[in-house]
Amino acid sequence: MKGEINLSEDTPEESAPSTFWWWLAAGIALGLAAGVVFVGPAVTETEPLPEEPEVSPEPSQDSAGISEVVSGFPDALVAVVAGEGRTLSHLIWPLQGAQILRALPLGGQGDARFDPSGRWLAVTTVVPEDQGALLSFGRAPNVTPVVSGVTAMAWHDTAPATLAYTRRVGDQGQLWVVGSDRRPSLISEGLDLGRVAFWGYWGYVLQDEGEVVFLSLEGDRTASARGRALASHPSGWVLVTDGEGLKLVSPRGEVERVRISTDLGEPLSAALSPDFTRVAIVGSRKAIVAGLDGDPSQEVVITPDLLAPPTQAVWSSDSRFVMVPLGLGVWVYDREEEVSPRRILESYSVTAVGVIPPDAP
Repeated sequence: MKGEINLSEDTPEESAPSTFWWWLAAGIALGLAAGVVFVGPAVTETEPLPEEPEVSPEPSQDSAGISEVVSGFPDALVAVVAGEGRTLSHLIWPLQGAQILRALPLGGQGDARFDPSGRWLAVTTVVPEDQGALLSFGRAPNVTPVVSGVTAMAWHDTAPATLAYTRRVGDQGQLWVVGSDRRPSLISEGLDLGRVAFWGYWGYVLQDEGEVVFLSLEGDRTASARGRALASHPSGWVLVTDGEGLKLVSPRGEVERVRISTDLGEPLSAALSPDFTRVAIVGSRKAIVAGLDGDPSQEVVITPDLLAPPTQAVWSSDSRFVMVPLGLGVWVYDREEEVSPRRILESYSVTAVGVIPPDAP
């Protein structure tokens, strides 16, 4: 079964705030904390998101904007952070001015990711005795549940507020897409494949055990490659690790090897720069930035000294800065200055990081 995809970048008007939403969010958080299984229909329709309330900035040691603290940084920075008590908050650090911290109505989570605009957040929460996780998303900090039984989720690589996810229903796999209207569309069902990893206007990438599978936007298989997908680019090329090294694979099955000699350990995640000239790779031993044009030169960004190494890397919109959450704070590496990375947000445990480009819708 195939569905149409609405990739409109328009965001619906949001209704006025209500105490109903406050009590709903609090009830969800308490229910998850108590281990209550999310039950009901596979897809839960919700009302439009309430308008964001006016929030005064909380005191911060960094009262200046990020562009003043990190010279040349082109975007506002957003993050999901945990403070004392491990409660989650949505932090926004504008280009100029103090940080703003707002509570998220969420319990513990599995994965958290910002969309390309930096304004929408998707979070998965492990639900005991369920086949998958509870997926919540929204315009932060108004993040509310959408569907249970989710095995993986991935934001569209360019369109804002457009999310793909996979579910397991019995022995069958399903691929869905949901946008800012919060009405999911079924793209394909009866899949023997695994979990959605990346997608864009070029199609979808699903990870099936040790195989990377490409699907068209209609859900038809177009190519496959051995290995594990690490990152995608709006051009359609996907970075894959296959035990022999790294390679770029296109939706048409074309393959180009990426020659990187530094001992990373096991590649955990990666991010291709927006200008598609370099790649930031997070490994179990270190994180690096390397060229994609055959230039063997590379820069060591971080050598983590942690039991749990970082699992995310994010580029600034101008392909100059690389950000890696690392325990307390975020490491920021400036490729133009070619100096050691600096640490920001050191007083927070950072779960996810993203950017809001100046032209973001």
